[in-house]
Amino acid sequence: MEKKSFKKSLLLKWSISYLLVCFIPFIFFFIFIIQSNLILSFSVENANKIALSSITRLIDQAIEQNSLLAEDILLSQDVSSNFIYSSNDELTSQRFFEISTSLRHMFNSYQLIEDAVIYSPSIDRYISGLRWGSGEELAMRNELELPFSKSDYIRIFSEDRHNGTRIFDASTYSYSRERNPRLLIIRPVSYARISGGNTLHLATIINLSSVIPSDLSDYHQLLLIDTDSKDVIFRYSDLTDFSKDEIDSIASLSDGETLKIGDRICLSKESKISNINIAVIIDRSTYNQYTSHLIMVALLIFIASLIVGLLIILFLLKREWREYSSAILGTGINVDWDQKSMGVYDPFITQVEKLKDEKGVMGSIIEKQTASLKSSMILSLLERGSVPVSREALSECGINLISNRFSVLLIKTLEKIDRIEDYLSELGFILLPFESDFGESFIVNIPSTIKNEEFYQILAEKVKALFDENSLILYASSSDITEGLEKIGQSYLDAINALEYISSSSTREFVFYRDVSAISSKSSFSYLTEDEFSLDDRISKGDSIGAIRIIDSIIERNIANGVPPRAKRYLLFAIASTLLRCVNRVKRQYSFEIEDISFSSIMQSNNFDASLNEVKEIVKSVSDKIQFSRKEINGSDESYIIYVKALSQIRDNYSDSSLNVSSLAESLNISNSYLSKAFKKHNGNNISDYIALYRISKAKMYLAKDESVTDIAARCGFGSTRTFLRLFKQHENITPTQFRSTRREENE
Repeated sequence: MEKKSFKKSLLLKWSISYLLVCFIPFIFFFIFIIQSNLILSFSVENANKIALSSITRLIDQAIEQNSLLAEDILLSQDVSSNFIYSSNDELTSQRFFEISTSLRHMFNSYQLIEDAVIYSPSIDRYISGLRWGSGEELAMRNELELPFSKSDYIRIFSEDRHNGTRIFDASTYSYSRERNPRLLIIRPVSYARISGGNTLHLATIINLSSVIPSDLSDYHQLLLIDTDSKDVIFRYSDLTDFSKDEIDSIASLSDGETLKIGDRICLSKESKISNINIAVIIDRSTYNQYTSHLIMVALLIFIASLIVGLLIILFLLKREWREYSSAILGTGINVDWDQKSMGVYDPFITQVEKLKDEKGVMGSIIEKQTASLKSSMILSLLERGSVPVSREALSECGINLISNRFSVLLIKTLEKIDRIEDYLSELGFILLPFESDFGESFIVNIPSTIKNEEFYQILAEKVKALFDENSLILYASSSDITEGLEKIGQSYLDAINALEYISSSSTREFVFYRDVSAISSKSSFSYLTEDEFSLDDRISKGDSIGAIRIIDSIIERNIANGVPPRAKRYLLFAIASTLLRCVNRVKRQYSFEIEDISFSSIMQSNNFDASLNEVKEIVKSVSDKIQFSRKEINGSDESYIIYVKALSQIRDNYSDSSLNVSSLAESLNISNSYLSKAFKKHNGNNISDYIALYRISKAKMYLAKDESVTDIAARCGFGSTRTFLRLFKQHENITPTQFRSTRREENE
């Protein structure tokens, strides 16, 4: 019996070994079949991901242009002030026409916006790029060609919401029933009531046929789903329909998660800009039509391999057993071949390990849910108008506040930096980190024992030390101190505004919102546009004595006017900003290095005279290097002579609209390419850019003399008023009319 049991055990082991050897080629082939199927499935999902990423980016870009247009309208004194604060009786038809024309120019500057209107339900008025009138007239004229009934039209445009973006399906059909996919996006121009008690809304039409690839409907279906109501607010194609349960399943998908509905595969992504989910669905059968043929071939090979392998194994087993049994009998060894496969305590050990694994899984789930809830509450604090979060709810999630005073800190970095939170926590503040698009972001809870000025000084010193220790930090900003959880959202916006302000200075700095606000408004000190131009001109020419004399006269004028100490600090900061812009420009013209101007040291230093001397030293250093570079250039090669001649002709003939690279090269009897290289080498700008900048500088002089925009465009060689308006807005970020108004206010 022992020998018989041993024989069965040994033959079984041999059979398994032979089977493995015989089927190794088939196993590899079978793995190839599985991998091929996985690759096909991956191709489907990857195609979905690529389509979703592209579409999400394009739709977010369209919605972002809607927001940028709203900002342009809000900042336009020509539009928003008259539209909000004046009654219909106060505005003439001519004034309405001018506002409408200004709006049309704004609308046309955004390529993804097909049409738009601004309206105010509180005073029952609207203006488009062509017409104006009451809300009922807007519905009767169907200004935006919307597929709505009159009652729906009036209902949508009469809602006076103060926050949030609303999106509607505004698709239309041609006479041939061809669908023109469009979106109607409505948002307030400002997320808070503008002074005067009225609200201003912007409604724009985005034509998706110009945004999304035309072959999308051949392979994919696109859905836009409201994250709050779980309703489909837009579908790109009418070819595919879904049930309510399927829509709910799609709306519940998290970013990057895949859902299979029959032969269709769905991928969803939440928009970063608006409260919508963007879902892309693809038919898997489009990609898997050859999979069944591959499986049939693999099955035939499997059957053939199985038959041949079994025959070979039977032959080998008989031969091996004869040889092995002869050897065993020759030794005379008697061994009990029956073995136990499991010990006595194995079932108990298995159960304990199972319970341990289950406990670990549950603990991990609870930990993840708590972290998710904590993150959700912090984000709710940042969203203005969201459901309020109480201190008790925060405490339940492990967030224990030490006071009712808060600030928001943003630190822009080149890449993720560890231990920033630990580094700043040493100050005694409570730091609540959160995810944002502006780098390392924290809500700072400030102890009630620390005074306001003490907080600003401590935080500034710590962040500046952090700058010195880590070169990956670009710049940082902090909002002012606020009282109450409900004001954290506004603090976040203030910190973003300050961060955007300092990012434009091209220097590694840290500023507070209160400083940026005071400097931008110039309400507490006197620093005119003429001061900036004069100082910039002296530094650019390398005249350090003249530049320092201008700085001293500005400081003396402000002291004579009784400017307080902190306002003097803001004035010095504004002067340093002019200096920095000048340095950044001349660096492109002259090849030299200059030390960084430390804005934060100027703002936070307690010694004004030391800061003023620091600015003067930098002015002298920059001016001396410019003079030295000019002397080197004057004794340089022939290309500099060509550059000087071209520069002279541009300044003498800038009013000629035919002046360009070709005409200059022809007058100098050289090639276009040689002239372009020589000019770029010694000036830093392309010839076309320099001509435009020089003409704009001359136009600013004429704008101060109240000449008409049309006459100025012709006088400065722009060729047309349209070209002048476009180039002026591109380089100055304001219109000529706005520039003229700013100059008038400064002179007053």
